Amino acid sequence: MSISQGLAHNTETKKTKTELPKEYKEYKTVFKKKASECFPVKKLWNHAIDLKLDFVPKNCKIYPISPGEQEKSTKTSAKGVMEWH
Repeated sequence: MSISQGLAHNTETKKTKTELPKEYKEYKTVFKKKASECFPVKKLWNHAIDLKLDFVPKNCKIYPISPGEQEKSTKTSAKGVMEWH
C-alpha cells in the first residue's frame, strides 16, 4: 500500500457520525441520504409549460421598490458577490 492509499484509508476509517441536535430529532428522516435522493411523487399538475415560439420575455420589476430599498438591495447583492470571490 502506498503512502497516499494509507492516508486515504485512515481518513475513511476516522469519519465519525455527526449527532443530530435534539430540536431536529423529529425531522431525522429528512436528513437521511436515501430520502434526500428521492424525487417527490408525480402529480397531475407536474407538466412542462410550452412557450410560444415568438415569445420575448419582458424586462420589468415585479414588485415596486423605493430608491432607498433599491440602493440597499444593490449593496447587499454586491457584498454577496464579493464574498463568493
